[in-house]
Amino acid sequence: MTIGETIRKMRRAHDITQEDLAELLHITPQAVSRWETDATTPDVGSLMGLARIFDCTTDELLGMNAVKKEDRIKEYKELVHEASLSGEPNGEKVIAICRDALQEFPGDFELMRQLSFQLYYFSNYYEEIDPEKHQSMMNESITLLEYITAHCTDSMILADSCRQLHGHLSLMGRTEEAKKYLSYFSGIGNSREVIEFEVGEPSEYQLIFQLVYNLQFYNALRMHDRKKTPEQQVEIAHQLEGLYSAFGMKGRYWLYTPLAWAYAGIGDAEKTLLNLRIAAVTAAERDNPEDSQYQTVIRNSPKDNRDEVAEELSDSRYDFVRDTPEFAEILGIITK
Repeated sequence: MTIGETIRKMRRAHDITQEDLAELLHITPQAVSRWETDATTPDVGSLMGLARIFDCTTDELLGMNAVKKEDRIKEYKELVHEASLSGEPNGEKVIAICRDALQEFPGDFELMRQLSFQLYYFSNYYEEIDPEKHQSMMNESITLLEYITAHCTDSMILADSCRQLHGHLSLMGRTEEAKKYLSYFSGIGNSREVIEFEVGEPSEYQLIFQLVYNLQFYNALRMHDRKKTPEQQVEIAHQLEGLYSAFGMKGRYWLYTPLAWAYAGIGDAEKTLLNLRIAAVTAAERDNPEDSQYQTVIRNSPKDNRDEVAEELSDSRYDFVRDTPEFAEILGIITK
């Protein structure tokens, strides 16, 4: 946030007009306007006057506190990374670092989300050896996420927290509670709002981040598709196709299996087969050991991309195209 944006935000928070602020500082309203548009910056005397009026420090006006916070959070992230590489299976050190960060910056939703994720991730270590601790860690993770979804207004953090809550509650068998967190992306029509944020162009990372979560929520809808008619599922598929086109997404098989599944629901053989073919081709490309473009992720699963597409093809939803020559060709693409 620039100094001009900070001044405008603080002025509005104190319900002061530009004219009122100008009068308090013995300057013209035009000077205040130039500050707020970052055409000029306040001199030292004006900064001290602004700090007095807004009851803040000059560091806060200059954004130094925000910079210091970002630097500290970056340090915590580096500590988490180092602790993750230590080989400690139960994650106590990682979780302790996350708690320290949240204690230093209480109320920070991103830090809450990180702590929630680490609690969930390392709770798996205790699932068999200490079920009570496993349950306690899962409950704390859920409590943090519920707090975020109730109070956070940052769309990206809210989206991820809803996704995690759905997953956590589903794993614990609390499916009815889990369903309500699908509503945030029930139509996926708010993707543009999330992606555009408040100002400026989104980064490629942010676009992919949002697209992936849209897909994960879409896939989750498959678990509860009785709530969605086939026509509604296809409407969501159309929105996803628009995202693919807008963001130039390609080369990822898992982008297309949801589309195939949706079109199969209304019996659209042409689009079902088209998306299955794209999924099969991209999966085969990613499994090609000679194609270094895709050899960037170490897979922990014994299954590869073609295995996952093969599992998709076994779904009875595709029975209406199973005897077609096109389906046979698709099977041939993923055959090892």
